[in-house]
Amino acid sequence: MIFVTSAEDALVVALQPDHAATAGQVARAWRPPAFLSDPNRDRLIEATTRHDDGWNETERMPVLDPDGQPLDFLNIPTVKHIETWRRSVELAKEDPYVGLLVAAHARWLYTRHGDGETPQEQAAAQRFIEYLDTRMNTWIDALRQGGRDETSAVEPRHLEKTRRLVSLFDALSLTLLGAFSPDALKRTEPVAFGDEQAPLRITLDERGATVRPWPFREPMVHLSTRALQLNRSHFDNADQWRQTLASAAPYTLSWVLHP
Repeated sequence: MIFVTSAEDALVVALQPDHAATAGQVARAWRPPAFLSDPNRDRLIEATTRHDDGWNETERMPVLDPDGQPLDFLNIPTVKHIETWRRSVELAKEDPYVGLLVAAHARWLYTRHGDGETPQEQAAAQRFIEYLDTRMNTWIDALRQGGRDETSAVEPRHLEKTRRLVSLFDALSLTLLGAFSPDALKRTEPVAFGDEQAPLRITLDERGATVRPWPFREPMVHLSTRALQLNRSHFDNADQWRQTLASAAPYTLSWVLHP
């Protein structure tokens, strides 16, 4: 979960699958790279939208800090985080290309940001990376037996470009929600859109964000996230959390991306 706002007697949260749905909105609006066929573009959108499906179970049973506040996605224990990501990968396995993109994004996160602090956490992260490598290689081998579009999609250079897109869509949604610093996307790594590849400059403003150069199909992109407004911010146990979540008032967050 992502804390949008937090006060002593109230909490506005966005659950991970709802954040992922917003990332999927970004993917849907994106000018697809020339190397992706239309069916594979749709699979990219699905992978982006579903990359946090494993959180559905985790967020029903949150880890509470000593004061009874749920831990957000950045602060849950590494082992719990790995369990959640493993579920996300497994839930995407019906389509090997969707599963491959979810796994590639998870691997990128864990090789750069998720190695844990203790030796035990580092060992767990390394085992998870090995699991992802096995999964990814299996899916790549299967996709190479498919048609020309699938064979092209899993070429290393194309797979890396597509992974970058999933990671960017994820990061943009999280940044708009306030999970990351506004400076996190000031200049991205080069990303593919249409026949181009270039780093983007993304600057948050009062409406949402400016994006330059402009990588989208329409002159403006409207995004929204379903959030929940809770009448308390601390909980005695997971049952109290679930009851509060079930009665929470819906809360819609909206942004505009513009050149």
